[in-house]
Amino acid sequence: MKSLRLSAVLSLAASSLTNAQVASYCPGSGSGICYAVNVPSSTSSSGSGDIFFQIKGPTSAQWIAVGEGSSMSGSNIFVIYSSADGKNVTLSPRLGSGHVEPGYNGNAKVTLLEGSGISGGQMIANVKCSSCSSWNGGELDVSSSSSSWIWATKSGSAINSDNNKAEISRHDKMGGFSFDLTKATGGSSDNPFLDLSTPDPSSTGSAASPSSSSGNGRNGWGPFGWGGPYGGNDNNDPNSGNPGSSDNSGNNGNSGSSSSSDSAAIGTTPRKLQSIRTAHCIVMSLTFLVLLPIGAILMRVLSFPSLVYIHAIAQLFSLTLALSGFALGVWYIRTTKQPFSSQPHYILGTAVISMLLLQPFFGFLHHAMYRQYERKTFMTLIHVWYGRLIFLLALVNGALGLKLGKSLRGGMETATITYSVIAAVVGTLYIAVLLFSAWKGNRKGEEKYVRRSERRLGSMSRPRGEGRGYE
Repeated sequence: MKSLRLSAVLSLAASSLTNAQVASYCPGSGSGICYAVNVPSSTSSSGSGDIFFQIKGPTSAQWIAVGEGSSMSGSNIFVIYSSADGKNVTLSPRLGSGHVEPGYNGNAKVTLLEGSGISGGQMIANVKCSSCSSWNGGELDVSSSSSSWIWATKSGSAINSDNNKAEISRHDKMGGFSFDLTKATGGSSDNPFLDLSTPDPSSTGSAASPSSSSGNGRNGWGPFGWGGPYGGNDNNDPNSGNPGSSDNSGNNGNSGSSSSSDSAAIGTTPRKLQSIRTAHCIVMSLTFLVLLPIGAILMRVLSFPSLVYIHAIAQLFSLTLALSGFALGVWYIRTTKQPFSSQPHYILGTAVISMLLLQPFFGFLHHAMYRQYERKTFMTLIHVWYGRLIFLLALVNGALGLKLGKSLRGGMETATITYSVIAAVVGTLYIAVLLFSAWKGNRKGEEKYVRRSERRLGSMSRPRGEGRGYE
């Protein structure tokens, strides 16, 4: 009997020791989502090394993520979703580069540990991370009493993919919190979460997490990211966003809300951002898919004295629209605090607009030289082929924009189909007009050759001196 009592005491002590080295955070009452972290003693002593963390949530979530950092930009993010067979989880390490879908991080050194999988309507990932103390964009202070982290989730149908680079749609809940890593330090277990039962968010105290994290429960809304500049709290200012709080009384940080906010710290609402994106898409598509190509086509099919001036005015109007659409895009990028180099769509779009600014000068030089020499010159070729190159690059960039839009808000099927149909129709029409113009030009050339030949033959058949004033 004494031995049984001693065994029970030792088991309880071991359990307390294990629990004491884990800090956890569960955002929102009833969400079922919890995060936990452990810093082994060896890592704490050296300042770097392995850390362990757990992501847990209901299978009603399409994906669940946690990230090291105070904002999406530069954060070290880990996303989990259901595997192809629906029985396990896929762990996807990613790097945040702004408020867009984070890109896959091939340099991450992570391992899914025993206890990971899907069971009883729960997704669980027990993770050993050997690259979480530093990454391309930041580093983790393993001795911090207020380590900044971010989280997000998206509800919906299961992804069911073993691809750790799978595209994910924008979150519908997100926030930020901080772990007290000094209370998550200790032990040398190879899997500190194997026997850990993460507390339910509605619980009011549990031996499983006596050192629950202190968090500010930041709320926010971003086009993809966590805690963006609008409705978020990237600067840890408790007066911005909608801060919650947590303490060490066993509440697990549950006063932090995880619902997204429609209010904006800088007066920018999600609806306004979406309207800006939509306006940018419409203006640029109208300009590059309709107005500019039609302006070029009309020069091929019409012919009257003032046509060149109408063409110039129409194309300058299209340029003005393109600059307006570009300004909307720049405003959106700056508002969401994204670097211009973070997306191929931004880079190529800037290049296309820069090229377009030169086209009016090429057109003016072409027209001036045509009037001077009364024939096509090398500036004609430059003006024409430069315009065609801009059109092709704009088509590619439009497709990149649609792909980016899909990652930001999901869907986009209707917009993609519409864009593709219009691009195909306009492209086919342009090629048909070019072929017709070439055929028409060849025919005119043949007629001129025939007339020239007839004149030469007529001149050779006339008697010498005839028609030249000789008697």
